[in-house]
Amino acid sequence: MLEVDSGSQAIKARGLRVLRAVVTKTSSLIGHTPSDIDFRRVYRAAIVAVQKGGKNVPISTVVFGSSDVLVLQVAEDSPLLK
Repeated sequence: MLEVDSGSQAIKARGLRVLRAVVTKTSSLIGHTPSDIDFRRVYRAAIVAVQKGGKNVPISTVVFGSSDVLVLQVAEDSPLLK
């Protein structure tokens, strides 16, 4: 009678995926913050972590740059999955 309400099983049950993405050198994200471009609404994805040069950086202060690595929690209908 217990339900899984956390971890990867909960994410799958909610129709979400975890995705690792790299910002390319020609990306329109470069020079912008997540809030500048309304990242969550536009891409239907939440930013879980950002790495610049192999080091984690606070999401609240990130300005996207080429080669940044993003860990994202992505909805099944996200354009990032197409």
